[in-house]
Amino acid sequence: MKHVFKSHWFIRSTLLVLLAGLVLHGCGGSSSTPANANPTGYYSNNGTALVKQTDDTTDLSITDLQAMVSGNRIIMMSAAKNLVYDGTITSINQSSYTATFTIYSSGQNPISATATGTITQGSSITGTLTGTGAGNGTFNVIYALNNDPAAISRISTEGTVNVWGGYDNGSINSHAYFVSNVGALSAADTSGPVSTFNGCEMSGTFVPVTGANVYTIFVTVTNCADTTVNGTDYAGLAATRSDVDPDDRMAFSVSNGNWSLNTEFWLD
Repeated sequence: MKHVFKSHWFIRSTLLVLLAGLVLHGCGGSSSTPANANPTGYYSNNGTALVKQTDDTTDLSITDLQAMVSGNRIIMMSAAKNLVYDGTITSINQSSYTATFTIYSSGQNPISATATGTITQGSSITGTLTGTGAGNGTFNVIYALNNDPAAISRISTEGTVNVWGGYDNGSINSHAYFVSNVGALSAADTSGPVSTFNGCEMSGTFVPVTGANVYTIFVTVTNCADTTVNGTDYAGLAATRSDVDPDDRMAFSVSNGNWSLNTEFWLD
């Protein structure tokens, strides 16, 4: 009789242990894989980078690096150093990513680099660049405090006396950009012969990116003094930030694989 009792006790204890395990499993005892980070947004102009100059030996320190990300397109730019990193994010695994970049100096002379790093969603993107010159080093861009959704009303100059003014690629050439109430872009070179985009006229479209302070841009470039710069295939990103007044600065960069038109506009 004692043996029967012990046997029943053993079976009952075993069943209780199994049931407890099932309950724990059903209540989340197993962990799920974290979602991949979403880097879309504008990263303000207080980012940093430490890369190399063209000799691939001398350090080049950047303290005004800003970035715009939409989908797998990432563009970083330094107005002070006249550098643009136009890239494609090739993979994201949770917070880790890989990317490829085409790097333009003063809008020309593209070189290539790859990057690996970390995306801290809503905070920063850090990376290590593998390449030569400006493509050799590290960077860190900081998610902007204001990433209110993009809207054409934030950038339109129609019905106002304002224009978006800027010096393309850091040159003395100034362009006046007009944006209509439907996002149509028109621009013309207004001074100086010292730019890759000397004499160019531009037309295109701004398209707001849903839920982020970023716009995709499609641009046609015509009538350039250097006809090799003309093209219908320029594309890129833009974003606004506030300096003196709301939305009175615009980071703007488009490229076609050979040339890059980039500037930091002010609302004039």
